[in-house]
Amino acid sequence: MDTHIVYPGQIPQDTDLLLAQKLTALGTGGLGDILYGRTAAVWGFSPTLSSTALTVTIGAGVILASGPILPTALGGEGGGLPADATITTKQYLLPSAQTLTFPGTGGTYTLYALCSDVDTDDTLLPFWSADNPTQTQAGPNNAGTQLATRRTSQVALTLAQSTPAAPANGSVIPLMTFSVPSGATNASGVTYSQIANTFWLTIPELQNAIAAITPGRLLNKFQVTASGTYSPVSGAKWWRVRGVAGGGSGGYAAANTTSGNVSAGGAGAAGAFIEFWIPVSALPTAGVPLVVGAGGTPTKDDFSGPGGDSVFGDFVTLKGGQGGYIGNSESVSSAAAASYGGLISYINKTPLVDIVEKKGDNGASGLTFGSTSNLSNWPGLGVGTPLGSGGTNSNNGTGESAFGYGASGGGAGSNSTTDYLGGPGAPGVWIIEEWS
Repeated sequence: MDTHIVYPGQIPQDTDLLLAQKLTALGTGGLGDILYGRTAAVWGFSPTLSSTALTVTIGAGVILASGPILPTALGGEGGGLPADATITTKQYLLPSAQTLTFPGTGGTYTLYALCSDVDTDDTLLPFWSADNPTQTQAGPNNAGTQLATRRTSQVALTLAQSTPAAPANGSVIPLMTFSVPSGATNASGVTYSQIANTFWLTIPELQNAIAAITPGRLLNKFQVTASGTYSPVSGAKWWRVRGVAGGGSGGYAAANTTSGNVSAGGAGAAGAFIEFWIPVSALPTAGVPLVVGAGGTPTKDDFSGPGGDSVFGDFVTLKGGQGGYIGNSESVSSAAAASYGGLISYINKTPLVDIVEKKGDNGASGLTFGSTSNLSNWPGLGVGTPLGSGGTNSNNGTGESAFGYGASGGGAGSNSTTDYLGGPGAPGVWIIEEWS
């Protein structure tokens, strides 16, 4: 930012004062460019519709918009500063409310702001007299002429259906549109909307807006491993939620009554996983009911025990993973059916934001392979989730249990006359962080 320099003992000139103001305006204009860019930024201009007349009262407002730093000469009478067309960001003001009458009914009218610089506040100023230094003159040459003492960057408002002509060295900024019903005699039925990307938030408004959509300080964190109803702590505004459904158990491996036969159960599938933020204001006042899905229990059925569903209130259901498929006694190469991972079902998705969702991974098939006289087995390996790890398999034994949450159990295998169960699936969980 430039600064005008003066010195002790220097005879002051009118240009000293005027140039200091010009440089200040250029500096603040540059700051506006940095903050908002070379664009129109609007604050205020709140409309109040009349219930007794076809009018609207527009509140005071401020517009930052591009304009010449000095559209016309500033000062004069033998001095002053010449016009300067250098474009900068300027502040145009509507200092008090203005009432406008709608031009008609049955149409849409746009509120336009006409931004311009106007020299005003004409005053009769005393001037120094070279002929008689002890007596002042009434205006230049003692002619009684009044001169403008203030240049104001002002806003004039108008309602129109087409864009009005811009004022000299000024600009026209559309602010909002009004739809007036046919035959209306007052403005109570008028609707309006702001022009997009025109109105900007003040710093306090921006702080409130950011606080409304972003987390602040972590207040509390807890894991829900048992179904129940849970309420937020005092001061919490957001919940960050991570959850997973129960994982399926590994598939059963049948006994082999024929010499050389083998069996290989498939792995269980993983439960569905989700992560999201939800405003506390969207939660039921009596607390949110949470269901935690159990891990799948191994069985000897065609499909072993599935994982249970995890439910977050009336918002989302996470489906548990399917149990692993049975491994029958085989004398040739074969593959058991795969098991399917849990899906996500939304009940009310609207309040949920920043959603990360993951379908449960499918469980691998159990395999038998090789020649009839040299047959081998490979039961399915359990699959993991973001919160757990799958159990490993066994070619002649029980499948391993899953670890953590939502993962699936490993498939069982047998190369003997003994049958084996698959590994249990891991239970579901809800992990909740409470933020201010």
